[in-house]
Amino acid sequence: MTREEIAKQSLKPYEGLGRVIKLQDLYFDVDNYKEGTIITLKKATSFAGQNADEEFNPETSVDGETITVVFNCDDTVVAHKVDYSNAEEVETLSAVEGEDEYLVPARTHFEVSYVSNENDIRDMGYCEVDIYQLDEDEYNEDKADGANETFDI
Repeated sequence: MTREEIAKQSLKPYEGLGRVIKLQDLYFDVDNYKEGTIITLKKATSFAGQNADEEFNPETSVDGETITVVFNCDDTVVAHKVDYSNAEEVETLSAVEGEDEYLVPARTHFEVSYVSNENDIRDMGYCEVDIYQLDEDEYNEDKADGANETFDI
């Protein structure tokens, strides 16, 4: 069983999901997340639920100064809730029960509804990006209207 196969199982809408990543500060550009930008996942991507009781440490192989980007999902997101009782799934995902992990399948589309400005990022110490999931019709309409698209978060 692969990560991609797991992400397509038992899909349901969940509220309150979020994702934290670290990017190299030297190459970080807040304009990549302008309001109205579409984000399309290239691969199944982990998000955390509201019941996470373990501190999540974003994985990064980046050297030097980093910037933390926090993605908050508005409304519901269709995802697979990791089944911690399934040993094969836990092993494949290297899952830790306290993380309250959800997998969002590849080719899922989100739209940015809010992004911190440079002053907020300096004051808070991280960049906050609010996103909401688009269905295929909304995605196609936004693309036809000229929306910018970025891949992966």
